[in-house]
Amino acid sequence: MIKLYKTLFIYLPLTFATFNYADAQVQYGFRIGGNASRFNLESDETEVTNSYKPKLNFAVLFNLPLGKSLSLQIEPGFTQLGGGHETEYTEEINNHVYKHVGEANTYLSYLELPVLFQYSYKIGKIETLFSLGPEVRLLTKPMRSKYTGYEYIDNILDAESSINAMSGGSEGIKKVDYGLAAGIGIGIMVKNIKLFGECRYHQGFADIIAPLDEDFKIRNSYGSVNFGVLIPLKSID
Repeated sequence: MIKLYKTLFIYLPLTFATFNYADAQVQYGFRIGGNASRFNLESDETEVTNSYKPKLNFAVLFNLPLGKSLSLQIEPGFTQLGGGHETEYTEEINNHVYKHVGEANTYLSYLELPVLFQYSYKIGKIETLFSLGPEVRLLTKPMRSKYTGYEYIDNILDAESSINAMSGGSEGIKKVDYGLAAGIGIGIMVKNIKLFGECRYHQGFADIIAPLDEDFKIRNSYGSVNFGVLIPLKSID
C-alpha cells in the first residue's frame, strides 16, 4: 500500500493532466476535518457501551470527471480513529457477586484511501454533492489505549488498576481495515475554485481485533465533517 500511495501522490496528477474534457476538468485539492469516532465493540458474554471521541483527518484530492454530473474522487490521506468504551461483566461465585468494570480510550492512526463516486447537482454557483464508495485503511503504528479496571465484590469496590498500553499485529489490532463511506455536502464556486463542506458516515466491515480474543469483535464506525478546496489542473498552466 505504501507503493500505491507514492503512485497516487506523484504519478496520478501527471496522468490526470493528460486528459482533455470538453465540459469538465480534472481537479486537485485537499480536505481537512474532524471525526466523531468510536469502536463498534461487540461481545456475546460482556455488556459493552461504546462512546464517540473527537479525532482529525486530512487528505489530498484528485477528482476525475466521468460525465457532466458524475466524477470519481480519489483521496489518499491520514485519519485518526479509536473511541471510548465501557465493559461490564458479572458472575456469581460461592454466593458472592463479582462485577468487573472496565473503562478504556483507544487511539488509532491510519493511512487511508477512499475511492468515491461523486454526483453533483448545480444551481448557479452552488452545488449539492453526494458521495459513495469504498475505502481502505492501513494502520501506521500500534494501537494506544488507556484502560482503568474496577473489581467489585457484592457491589463493594475491592480493587482498581490502570494501564497505558500499545498493541498491534498478532497481539492487538490488525493492520488493514476496509469499509464504505457515504456523504452529502455543499460546494460553491469562487471564480474557478470550488470550496466545499461535507458530512460523511463511515462504516467499517472488517473485524480489526487480532484473533487471540474470541470474546470480542471490533469494527470502526464514525462520522466526519470535512472542509476543502478543489482547483482545476488547467488553472496552473
